[in-house]
Amino acid sequence: QQGNEQRARGAGLGRVEMASEAIRLYNLGLRYAEGSNGLAQDWAVAARLYRQAADLGDAAAQCSLARCYEMGGQGVDEDQAMAVQLYKQAAAQGFARAMCNLGSMYELGRGVEHSMVKAARLYKQAAKLGHARALCNLGYCFASGSGVALDLDEAARLYKQAAEQGNGKAQFNLGAAFMQGKGVPQDHKQAARLWRQAAEQGIAGAQFALGSYLEAGQGLAEDHPEAARLYGLAAEQGLATAQSKFALCLMKGQGVAHNLADAARFFRLAAEQGDALAQYWMGFLSECGKGTRRNPAEAVRLYHAAAAQKSSWALAQLGVLYEKGRGVAKSEAAAAEHFATASELGGAASLFASGVRHLDEIRVRSAPESFTLQLAVRFLVLASRLGHADALEKLASISSQREVASACCMGCSATRELRLCSRCRV
Repeated sequence: QQGNEQRARGAGLGRVEMASEAIRLYNLGLRYAEGSNGLAQDWAVAARLYRQAADLGDAAAQCSLARCYEMGGQGVDEDQAMAVQLYKQAAAQGFARAMCNLGSMYELGRGVEHSMVKAARLYKQAAKLGHARALCNLGYCFASGSGVALDLDEAARLYKQAAEQGNGKAQFNLGAAFMQGKGVPQDHKQAARLWRQAAEQGIAGAQFALGSYLEAGQGLAEDHPEAARLYGLAAEQGLATAQSKFALCLMKGQGVAHNLADAARFFRLAAEQGDALAQYWMGFLSECGKGTRRNPAEAVRLYHAAAAQKSSWALAQLGVLYEKGRGVAKSEAAAAEHFATASELGGAASLFASGVRHLDEIRVRSAPESFTLQLAVRFLVLASRLGHADALEKLASISSQREVASACCMGCSATRELRLCSRCRV
């Protein structure tokens, strides 16, 4: 950098002229990076211009060039060590964005040894300059006790400062603080307000959280179509929990049109990310051939994946499959083992509650009746297998009150009178 400054002075440029030239080069680089003001996007040209401006000492250019090296493929090859070097140059000039980015490098261990203490120190320096992302990151450090002593009040205070600047992640984090009453009094309405602000900025976690509140009617009026829309937005961003929730909405026709094929697609995406609930439901769809090709072996694989995460529902269903020899070799011992483990995890109460909830959805929310009734019966059958005292009574009550087609818990064809078929009989 010093050599470039000397060459610039040799060309007759003083400090003011050098600074002006650096700004010109940097701004031109920005235009090429963005493809704006009539210029076609060209990262190679942008990086070259950033380099020229950085060599003249421009901190913003040093920071932007560092980002190119950090990400790679933006006019230069990835080089984390070079990124750190450039961030340090810009940070030494008091450039807040570089301080924050350098803090992230220490937090993630990119180009430097991982150190939350150094990360927090850099975030604090940038936060003092009012940098919103640094305020948010420092808030997280205090909220988790990473690199600093745990201080939930300080975390909330920092989130609030960043949120007031419009930082979406800070709005989401502050909303979570209000939901949990950590560092601030518990206030679901405040949480919903902040999550809405963050959701409008495309923060997937906020879209999912706000959707959960709208689905439950917590902090604001119940609104299933809006909840489903928000789940869908977060799902498209790849958030596994949102993919699973959106798939449930599609499967049950809650807030969106009933669509088992789309439900299977989103369940599969979430299951591939290790979401246990999605693994269970994708197993169910594969077992019954709903929305996807019937594949008992794949169903067993997915149930096992969910069971490994202590899903009592998956364990109970595996008990049924081992007992009947569907998709696996028949084994009374394996069936008993899975039923026992499911019981130990509280599966009986959970399955019974889910069965009752599905019955309520038919009554209150006009869910697709035959399919939702199949789900209700399925859960109640499994609950009875785990010894729930009221499950059989509830099944008998349904049978005496309803007549629907194909309402068997396994999705097989039953007579119009609702009863358990031979495959599903307790």
